[in-house]
Amino acid sequence: TEEALINNFFSRIFLILSFSSSSSLTHSPPQSGNLLVTMLFQSSLDQHKLYDSLRHFPVSFTSPTHSSCLTYSLSPSSSPSYLCNHFVSPSSSSSVHCPTHYYSPLFIIPLLEYAVNVDRQIDCAQFVSQNALGYCVTATSSDSPQIRKLAYSALGRFAHRCRHQKTFAARRQILLVLTAFRNAVVEPDMQINLLISLFVAESLLVMLRPTHRMYAAMNAFYLQKPFLDLSDVPMFYSFFSSDSEHYRSQRLWMIRLVRDSICVLGRRDKGEVVDEEVEEGVGKKRSARGRKMSKKEDRGRRDVVEILNKRHVFPLFFSFFDSSLSDGRARLEILNVVRKVV
Repeated sequence: TEEALINNFFSRIFLILSFSSSSSLTHSPPQSGNLLVTMLFQSSLDQHKLYDSLRHFPVSFTSPTHSSCLTYSLSPSSSPSYLCNHFVSPSSSSSVHCPTHYYSPLFIIPLLEYAVNVDRQIDCAQFVSQNALGYCVTATSSDSPQIRKLAYSALGRFAHRCRHQKTFAARRQILLVLTAFRNAVVEPDMQINLLISLFVAESLLVMLRPTHRMYAAMNAFYLQKPFLDLSDVPMFYSFFSSDSEHYRSQRLWMIRLVRDSICVLGRRDKGEVVDEEVEEGVGKKRSARGRKMSKKEDRGRRDVVEILNKRHVFPLFFSFFDSSLSDGRARLEILNVVRKVV
């Protein structure tokens, strides 16, 4: 059965992780499912890689059938890194590949959904801070119904765990974000625009830290109404034209959100200039060559662009680029936005 297949899949992964890590947590067989999340985040999953993966989420990632997603080839050289990026369909010897610097949603989404279901004492703060919850939110933008179904299942189960975890300090704020997101979903397993899902994923990290410089503005936004407007750019004018003392960081945060939402391929689809090191306003530049987009990918990008046009985002970007108020980093990110649109 499908349930037996899932259990067998993750039990085999657990054994591989147990022998591949030096952590004492994984040297002995697990006594219960509540060790799974701790083991994953302390020994195996990289929170920075997971964050990069959600920022470059492959919306139109071509996935096999649901059962095929849970089937992998186990060879002597198999490792967690290999399993995160390669899957083999039973009906084909070819593998579905995801870039090695990003986690594959075919691996991460079923794994997180399984973990949040079996772990009754899950550390909610760790699940959010390690970007696992944000990745599940971003996965609701996937073209794959199977991935979206698992993502919504993980979100619902996490919300249930979060309500009953009284020791979680940011419980009310995280539930506030999830409730606004849930109230915006009007259909089962609804596909969410990538711009909205990325905004929610990023705001979860902000709401987790009351000392964050954008916490007050973000908290006020979610308290205004009980749902998100899926046809709008959340907080665009508030952040891009901010008059707070942190106006530069808020503006840059919004520009980067727009940049990532247009990158619907799960990778840099156009030559993107990356500011790796900034010295006296001049950054080292690096570009990546892309590939031709499919019809689904082009439609996904156009959906995002339509929302941006509704708020006149591009004219505002162009006006700001030429103004004396702009700085080097903001101009660099605006150039990246233009490269993805043109």
